[in-house]
Amino acid sequence: MPLRSRPAEPVKILMVDDHRANLIALGATLEPLGETLIEARSGREALAAVEQHEFALILLDVRMADLDGFETAALIRQHERARETPIIFLSAIHTETHYARQGLSLGAVDYIYKPFDPDLLRDKVRSFVALYRERRARQTAESALKMKDLILGVLGHDLRSPVTAICASAEMLLRDEQADERRAALVRITASAHRMDRMVRSLVDYARTYFGGGIPVFRSDERMDRIVRRVVDEVAATHPAQQIELGVVGNVEGSWDGDRVAQAVCNLVVNAAEHATGPVRVDVAGGADDVSVTVSNDGAFPEALRKTLFEPFHKGDAGSKGLGLGLFIVRAVAEAHGGRVELAVTDGQTRFTTWWPRH
Repeated sequence: MPLRSRPAEPVKILMVDDHRANLIALGATLEPLGETLIEARSGREALAAVEQHEFALILLDVRMADLDGFETAALIRQHERARETPIIFLSAIHTETHYARQGLSLGAVDYIYKPFDPDLLRDKVRSFVALYRERRARQTAESALKMKDLILGVLGHDLRSPVTAICASAEMLLRDEQADERRAALVRITASAHRMDRMVRSLVDYARTYFGGGIPVFRSDERMDRIVRRVVDEVAATHPAQQIELGVVGNVEGSWDGDRVAQAVCNLVVNAAEHATGPVRVDVAGGADDVSVTVSNDGAFPEALRKTLFEPFHKGDAGSKGLGLGLFIVRAVAEAHGGRVELAVTDGQTRFTTWWPRH
């Protein structure tokens, strides 16, 4: 069944007339549009309504007792919220051309004589409501872009700077031969700081993917086995009790963003190392047009988790200390290279395979 689009939230339309019968007739004309209609019986009531609400359109009678329509429009235009709100003048008395020119000079978008054609008025109002919604959608999109830049700035610089300082300081102290009694605490600090750094990097990549058009990649000629070997050596150093085997076959040369590929493969190897009871196997295989990297470990992957496996903030393991972005990043990096990632669970083995086009 196709998904139904979410109905648009009603917008507010202000109707201003000092005759109750005219407001009733105008409301009956516009009611089929399904928008929120607010009435004002005088120019002063209209000004009070503008103070409280944002309107998509104002329908304003010209001849009123306290403030006429022209005076009311001039005062409305002084309000920041209503400075660009479309105004349509309605008049049964002032039908001469110079009155219409006066109304348009005050920023009105139309000057309609009474009695008006109901269908024509509804069509005009419908058009201005659509323009209002488009403008609001544009403003929302611009705000989202500004927020994206803010998030990336905070995550990419303001948060990473202290994390980098923590990592560097802890590692410096770990190299101090006289710091043996503090070594356990420093190891914990270093491990936690690096985990924070990975989380920040993952959040930055998530924001880039969802708000910025995808993860950027910068290709250069690389051998896939060298990229993967660096990853295996790094994970083996942080998981000394876990055996990690590496196999390489075929032509594994190509053009990739080595750092990004290493990031994706590292996520897979770390996941395997943390969940395997036996050896972890990493196989690099050259094909005709791409190179595949397969990470295997013993154990079946729960069926219930497979549908949302590559979605952001979905964890394959409820006890994981991560954000649930690891496999999402793997897929995003692979797709940025024109590749893909797949999961296969067979014969008691879990296998994640990524394919990386050579060019």
